[in-house]
Amino acid sequence: AEQGSVGGALSLTPIQRWFFEEPIPNRSHWNQSVLLRLRRSVDPALLERALSALLAHHDALRLVFAGDGSARHLPPDALPPVLWHRVAADAGAQERLCEEAQRSLDLEHGPLLRALLVERSDDGEQRLLLAIHHLVVDGVSWRVLLEDLQLACTQLERGEAVVLPAKTASFQSWGEALRRHAASGALRDELSWWRDSLTGAPAGLPGVAEPVSPETLRVATSAVARTRLDAGWTKRLLSSAPAAYRTRVNDLLLTALSRVLCRWSGAASALVQLEGHGREELVGGLDLSRSVGWFTTAYPV
Repeated sequence: AEQGSVGGALSLTPIQRWFFEEPIPNRSHWNQSVLLRLRRSVDPALLERALSALLAHHDALRLVFAGDGSARHLPPDALPPVLWHRVAADAGAQERLCEEAQRSLDLEHGPLLRALLVERSDDGEQRLLLAIHHLVVDGVSWRVLLEDLQLACTQLERGEAVVLPAKTASFQSWGEALRRHAASGALRDELSWWRDSLTGAPAGLPGVAEPVSPETLRVATSAVARTRLDAGWTKRLLSSAPAAYRTRVNDLLLTALSRVLCRWSGAASALVQLEGHGREELVGGLDLSRSVGWFTTAYPV
């Protein structure tokens, strides 16, 4: 499914449109990130070249978004530098640098990927932060990007040209296929069933005023409850119950959640929004195994 560099405008997918419909105060700071402790030192100039190869190869990383939600791909040579090289005395100084890097993404002008290479004075080792805006990356994409970055660095260290594995379908072509699928007769036939099933479904939680204000959704006002299943109950959950009910573990956990919510609310049912990786085979021949982008789906149960 190799194709050339993708350019031009991009029509938003449903999950991207949802992002722009939500009241998010700072849309540029909505990232996924990883912090890596490098096993051996890397030359910053070499790392910059490897990152440039990554951005040229994976089209979604070169997207920028206007305030109205429209999107377009920047050419590889139009991107500002993505790598910061800094020195930190200790973990506290490193954390402050990471926070600054996380805030540096720019939805309108780019980049949507920020790399921060930190030289730690206290232990003499390097740390590499990679922060990418969630609009252009998901969990599956990270595996592809980290593998390609490792390969590019290795090839450059050997004095070779960067040759990354062939791309699969672009995020742009996936979005187009998704729109065709949504307009198909099969999905139109399902629409009335979904509307009937969801009409009147209780969407809130008992004792919570609607609409929920942003102040109630802060980390500072959250709480965490933890519980553990012993070995016997774990075996029942993982093997005995699925065999008896011909179901999967996630179905059992979802059932347990809905039973608790219904006991709490007194309602006969509970509405839960689930997330999926979104890379379903909707169109034959559309390979997404090495595609980078935000493919996540959210759907009601």
